[in-house]
Amino acid sequence: MPIERGLTHAEYLSRRAVSNSLMTDLKRSPAYCWAMNMNPARPKRKATAAMLSGTLAHCMILEPSEWGLRYSVRPDGLDLRTKAGKEWAERQCAEPISMAQELDAEFQRAAVTNVPELAEILSSGEPELSVCWVDEATGLQCKARPDWLHKRKDGRYVILDLKTTSENSPDDFGRSVNTWGYHRQAAHYIDGVEACGLDVAEFRFAIVTSAYPFLAYTAVLDEDTLQQGREEVAELRALYADCQRANHWPHHVGTQIVGLPNWARRSIEIEVGYA
Repeated sequence: MPIERGLTHAEYLSRRAVSNSLMTDLKRSPAYCWAMNMNPARPKRKATAAMLSGTLAHCMILEPSEWGLRYSVRPDGLDLRTKAGKEWAERQCAEPISMAQELDAEFQRAAVTNVPELAEILSSGEPELSVCWVDEATGLQCKARPDWLHKRKDGRYVILDLKTTSENSPDDFGRSVNTWGYHRQAAHYIDGVEACGLDVAEFRFAIVTSAYPFLAYTAVLDEDTLQQGREEVAELRALYADCQRANHWPHHVGTQIVGLPNWARRSIEIEVGYA
């Protein structure tokens, strides 16, 4: 299956197929997945400030030539609630943003390109390609949209995914991997790109903070974490196929026994005392 170029983000989202975000919803529960992705009466998902910040960083770093087409920078001091501000906004063909938002995105781009490994990957490649394929195990239509696809000199490919974060340490990002399922994303995207006939060398993250001092670094998942991502993806695709086949999207029922996660449980060897 060929990789598609030129597909807009809206066109990509409109395609009915299993994506990483859909599997993240499914992991919460099949009922939640159906409500957020298939219910005809579902409300439109609202973009948060953090989501907008990430979108701006993506455009500035990965598609800088599109910046002026997508965003209009509001003159400093212009209030969009005033008559003058509303008139200015009406004349724009692009989404209004503030000068501070543009400056933040420029700082993020500088931080990312100052990381040698990331500068090398971003020196050649393509952004926002659309990948669609059929999962052999379930027969499901699947899709993915890599942020950046870079071809190495040896002919193998690197999938780069840009993440903006409020934290700046690898330990913090490790917790985000668990919270947001980035290990599943890596496995899913590798499956898709390889289904298109390309040999994937690695899935790499470009991580940049969303506020000053705008620090960036790169990370790859260890093999055990990536393998867990593969296993979870296989399980979630199978679950989705079962729910789709039966047209049954269950939620948690009855009384659930809950407790602290293992990492939060106190060891019997630890005693807390105060002087």
